[in-house]
Amino acid sequence: MTQNIYFEPAWERTISDPDRKVILEKFYRLKEANVANDFITYLWHAYNHRQSLLTTILIHNWSGQAIDFENRLVHCLVGGEKIATEKFSIPCQVPAHTSMPWTFIFPKEHVRSSVDFSKCQLIVENNICRTLNDDKNEMHIE
Repeated sequence: MTQNIYFEPAWERTISDPDRKVILEKFYRLKEANVANDFITYLWHAYNHRQSLLTTILIHNWSGQAIDFENRLVHCLVGGEKIATEKFSIPCQVPAHTSMPWTFIFPKEHVRSSVDFSKCQLIVENNICRTLNDDKNEMHIE
């Protein structure tokens, strides 16, 4: 079955053209590489005006059934060291054979500061993500 990409309606309305392009490029590269064992792929991180850490990922559902993402513990690791942990839920299902971008927001108070994100990983409960840091993928949002 062919893997598709899905942008949740709020994403569809608000995503910038450059961000959409980056997401689609990484999605098609992963699709070509046929990495069907990965659950999430780290895309980039940023900080918002509250200095919360925003980590953008692709969630992959390679199975033939829709999946829920409810109250899942997510750890952010840099260089193998845990810098943040939060529980997250996504308000929609990830359809079968679909990858979907999402952003997790770690409040400033729960993030260790002054870290180099060039080797960032996210772990969702027992699922580890693929780290695709072609560059530092760092940007700041004001």
